[in-house]
Amino acid sequence: SFVASRGLSMRRPVVWIACVYLAGLILGQALTYFPFTVLTLLCLTILAEAILLRRGLALPDTNFLFVVLIGGMVYIHLVTWYRPTNDLSNFIEQGKVTLTGYIDQPLVHYPDRSVVILTAQQILVGDRREGVSGRLRLRGSDPFLGQYQYGDILQVQVVLRAPRGLLNPGLFNFGDYLRRQGIRAEGTVS
Repeated sequence: SFVASRGLSMRRPVVWIACVYLAGLILGQALTYFPFTVLTLLCLTILAEAILLRRGLALPDTNFLFVVLIGGMVYIHLVTWYRPTNDLSNFIEQGKVTLTGYIDQPLVHYPDRSVVILTAQQILVGDRREGVSGRLRLRGSDPFLGQYQYGDILQVQVVLRAPRGLLNPGLFNFGDYLRRQGIRAEGTVS
């Protein structure tokens, strides 16, 4: 069994591992302020482990759980901030570009506008055309975007902007939420 083979003495090791991994994902959000937060969390974790070991309260596999925690933190950091060389975010604030992509989610309709998520396939900047990856959150007037649906291929001229959220500390950050969804840029068409 898993308990015997890994030497885990705790009950329900999968639950512990899942909880610690989830904690790593949550703490990974703090990697935004790398390297300060990583060093702080590392020092606090080592200090907590040393205190638990000294008092005899530490689990025998604390080191394994620590690795799972760090793995969760690194994973969320890579998913949120890793950018390949052909990423859509490399073309932000470069003026008007022509972007080709397909609608990969159902449209969201509001009274005065629609919002669509495009998976980018190709971009034309000046005379240079190249393949591109990433997703774009595109806003537009309802008569224009409202006629399209999931799976349609669009070619639009748009100025790309970085996903932004409110800058109020401690509140929901919409820009970070979009980046975690793989949305690398925003744009508006009229």
